[in-house]
Amino acid sequence: MSYFGSVTKGGGNMSRPQRNRKICSEPKFRRFAPVGNGTVMNVYEDPSEQTEATGEASLGQMDATCEDILLNVDEYEAIRLIDFVGLTQEQCARHMGVARTTVTEIYDKARHKIAIMLIEGKKLRIDGGNYSVCGGTHPDGDAICSKCLSVLGISQ
Repeated sequence: MSYFGSVTKGGGNMSRPQRNRKICSEPKFRRFAPVGNGTVMNVYEDPSEQTEATGEASLGQMDATCEDILLNVDEYEAIRLIDFVGLTQEQCARHMGVARTTVTEIYDKARHKIAIMLIEGKKLRIDGGNYSVCGGTHPDGDAICSKCLSVLGISQ
């Protein structure tokens, strides 16, 4: 039996279990999709609203033609905290409860996935990952809850 309570088969390499990465809240939006191939297109939820004359596409048609890129929720949180909120990678690491080097890896993976989505016209789905929601409250539109602000040493 190993230090972490598991038995490895065949003498395989056992990696350290991942810690849950803390996030403030679940993403409001979980799916993003391209809206055309360089031309302006309108996207309708209902395929019956599609008009062939204007080249408009329905979400159903896009589902059939686009490949998904999966962005884990912890990757989304790293992008949100660093690029949207403006935290440093060190602050982001404290917020998420992981090492700064881990945040760098998470952030780099997320940026690469977003680049693939934008350049290759793929759909993006935000789901999964190893995370837990902090449970703090979000005052009107704040990007970080009051509980997490105090952990970071930032006053409101």
